[in-house]
This record gives sequence, C-alpha cells and structure tokens, in this order.
Amino acid sequence: MSLDDAPRLLRLPLPVEADAQRLDFSAPRQAWAGESQRRLWAPRLAAIRAALLDIELDDVAAGRIAATALECAPAQIAPLTARLRSLDLAAIPLGARVETGPATDDTPVPHYRLALTRRDGIDALVDALASGDLAASLRLAGYPDCCGTALTTALADGERLPLAIHAAGSARTSAGSRAWEAGGLLQSLGLAAVPHIACSDRCDASRALGAARLARGRAAGHDAAIGWLTEVLAWPMRYSRRNGIAELHTPVLRLLADAGARQPRLDYASSSATPRASGGGVAHVETAVVETSLDGEFDNPAAADYGFDSVHAWRTRQAEVVWEQSRRLRAAGGSLLDLACGDGYLLQLAEAETRRLQVFGLDTRQDQVVRARRRLPHRADALAVGGPTRLRDGLAGCPVPVDVALLRPEDVVDLAATERAALLDSIFAAARCVIAYASDRALRRHGSLAQLLAAAGLVAETVPAAADISVAAYRAG
Repeated sequence: MSLDDAPRLLRLPLPVEADAQRLDFSAPRQAWAGESQRRLWAPRLAAIRAALLDIELDDVAAGRIAATALECAPAQIAPLTARLRSLDLAAIPLGARVETGPATDDTPVPHYRLALTRRDGIDALVDALASGDLAASLRLAGYPDCCGTALTTALADGERLPLAIHAAGSARTSAGSRAWEAGGLLQSLGLAAVPHIACSDRCDASRALGAARLARGRAAGHDAAIGWLTEVLAWPMRYSRRNGIAELHTPVLRLLADAGARQPRLDYASSSATPRASGGGVAHVETAVVETSLDGEFDNPAAADYGFDSVHAWRTRQAEVVWEQSRRLRAAGGSLLDLACGDGYLLQLAEAETRRLQVFGLDTRQDQVVRARRRLPHRADALAVGGPTRLRDGLAGCPVPVDVALLRPEDVVDLAATERAALLDSIFAAARCVIAYASDRALRRHGSLAQLLAAAGLVAETVPAAADISVAAYRAG
C-alpha cells in the first residue's frame, strides 16, 4: 500500500510499447514496525514526499531536467492539473495500473501515470517515448551516464525492480558505509535525495545531484522535510530477494514486493555514513553480499488452493502477519505453533524475527509438510502431518502450553457448533495466545477477517491482517 494518496514520483523511463522492457513501479506493500513509529513517521513521510514533488516540478519548470514522471490517484488529477498549469508544464498520459484487495466488495482503484515536461520539450519527450529510445529518455530525466548504463544493463538482463537494481549495484561496490545522498532502497516510495535510480549508494554523480537538490529544497522552505529525509536515508537497511519476493527492512517500516518468477537471490545490508538519532537509534549493519542461487520453493500449488492469485500474494499475507505481530513474537521468545503451517514460510519469517523462538508446525497436507521440512531442516522433527485436533502429536519437544499458536479460523468455522467449541477450547488450553489470520479464499467468502472471526465465535479488539486473541479474552467471552 502507498503511504498516502499524494502523487508519487517515478522519474523516467516509462516506455509506451507493449513489448518494451520496463521497470515495475507498483507501490510495494508496506508495514510499520510499531504503532508509535507509524504515528511519528507517517505524517513526516507524507511531508517529505510533498516537498520532493515540489522540488521536482520546480526542476522541470526551471529546465534543470527536461522531463519526469509520476503516478497519481483520480482525486489528485484536478489539483495536479492546477499546479502544472501554474508552472506552464505539460502532461503526457502513459497508462494506468489498478489495485484491488482480496475481498469481493473492494473497488478497483486506478493509478494514472503521466510524463511531465515543459511545453517547449513536448516534441523531444514524445519522440523518445514513441521510439522506445531508452538512452534519450534517460538523458531527458537527468540520469548520470553511469546510472543510465547500469539501468540499461539491468533491463537487458530482465531485472525490473528499481530497489533491486540499486541494491545489486551497491552490494558489488567496495565495502564501507553507504552515502545517504545516493541511497535508493526507498525509491519505490519516492523517498530519495535523487529521483533517478542511482547505480549504487556510492555513486559520486548521484551524491552531488542529491546534495544540490536538497539544498534547493531547503532554500524553498522545506527545511523540516529535508531534515527528516536525511534521517530516513541514514536508517540502516536490509534488503533481500528470494522465493520471488523482495523485502526491505528498516527500523521504522518494512516493504514487500513481487520480484518476479525465479529471479536470482540477492541479499544486501548497509548503514549510512551520517546516521541520525531523533527517530530512534538502531544498531548499524555493515555487511554486503550478493548470492546467485535460486530457491526451489517458488512454485507451490497451495497458493491457488487457498484463493491467492499468486505465490507472491500468499507470501505477502504471511509476511504481514509476522510483521504486525513481530513485537509479540519477540516478547514471547519461547515457542510458536502454526496449526496450518503450509510450506513453512511463515515459520521461517517468524524464526528470523527472533532466534530465541522455537517453531513447530502442523498441516493436513503431506506435500506441504515435506516442503516445510525442506525449508526448515533443523526443525524437521517439529513439523508433522495433522490438523488442530492433533496439536502436539508427533511434534518433538513441543511444550504445553505454547507461547503463541497460529490459527486460520476458516479451518474451524464450518464445524458443528459443539465440535467447533470443543476444538477451540483445546486450542486455547494449549496456547497462551492465539493469532488468527485468513486466506484470500476465506476473505472473499466472509468479506473481512473480523466477519470470519465472528462466524467462528471469536472476537479481537483490533483486526488488521492478523488478530491477536488472548486466552483470557477467549475464556471471558
């Protein structure tokens, strides 16, 4: 999800031909590290993006760059048109994308993509876009030669994620702390000192452009927003791509994007040369490594069986559950039992959240348990075939009660009332806390997780991607 509905800078190229090599500029799924971080940083990030848009439009109007591009929701068309008219800028439509959610009543939301230029630059921009001249588009957008070459090479190799292009280039440069002025791992959210895709976070040309651009922003009255952006770009960041999923972790927010089928694995972590402290300090990481092996678990038929459009959508739901419940998982620090573990991906994410956590899993499908054991070979004995009725049968070393149990309410909602009550009683007797989450199939059927919980006789105070239900609350109900 986008951080807000304001226009999002993309910067060219956005080729118009159907078969052209193109970047994926869709906004990634985003989750906050905690509610306090959301309250502090959501308005700050919105202010940063608004300031960067002002700077970008002014750069185009002043001729410092010949063209740029952005994406906006329908509600932003009218105010954006007024702004472009005041700056004497022209817009060329480049198409749209549509976002939908899992529930049947979700209304598709179009996001329109526009290329912007001065009126005297329309012919050059149209010619570059219509001819598919990538080099010309990059020059118009103000890409340094080294960054243009890196982007051209990456597109030719089939890469399409901007943050992956930046991470790969940064991980291959010499060791040392990155320069925040050229940071590009938050490019997909429009949070960067330079709106082009820098070839690496140590690109001297990008650093110079970024510093000059932010100096113009301060001079234009955006001092607070520029200060926050400097702090954001100094956060330690950890990027990885595996199983067709790209993930970015920062101390404040986390992003998840579809990396495409069978993309090479990539891991990259870095810290800034100029860390800041007001947003809450976090220990810095200094490692950088690129791997080229492929993970063999990308194709899993269970994603479609549970109503997900793709493995990426399935992975996204599991990652959201872990992200939203990360504080509880770290606090539990003991045992986690997934009553429908599938191929073990959620357990793997939870285990990575805190190494103190012992994970256990059950699944009714033998093929999924085989996949889970392959994914978590060190916990093979703790993964077994069976549903919630089996609980700890066949789970080596599983304590009773477990600290946290993961439950899909759809697995019990269709049981007879007495049978469902007895099963839920046994689950809550065996766990100190139960976290409930749903598949897209269940969300389409019931409309929302809250309605699914109600159908299963369960209630939670807050119900985002996952619902935290305490044993005490269940027994009191």
